[in-house]
Amino acid sequence: MAITIPINDPLEFLQQFKADITAQRTDEWVWDADGDITLSHPEYRSKAWFRPYPKSGKLVFAIIPASEPKMTRGLSAYYHGRLLETLLARYQNEVGETMISSVVSKFYDL
Repeated sequence: MAITIPINDPLEFLQQFKADITAQRTDEWVWDADGDITLSHPEYRSKAWFRPYPKSGKLVFAIIPASEPKMTRGLSAYYHGRLLETLLARYQNEVGETMISSVVSKFYDL
């Protein structure tokens, strides 16, 4: 399950996104030591993470569920929705469209 963003320079966008989170200009998310993001709100923090995969012409955020509590459809939808909200509200000049896959991918999902 992933969010894919078609973007010309995925590494540049990812660096900006990381900088904004680190400087708390985007305060909905926090980075962990593995380079993944999780929601900063205490109720949802560390229940899942998104791992960024910069690829040619796109940036993929794949969700990584916590071992406990088990990932539910509602929790997955909440995480995907919050990331989309962040991208569309704060990066509308950089992000023209997004794609969401609810199917598990052998390339991204752990």
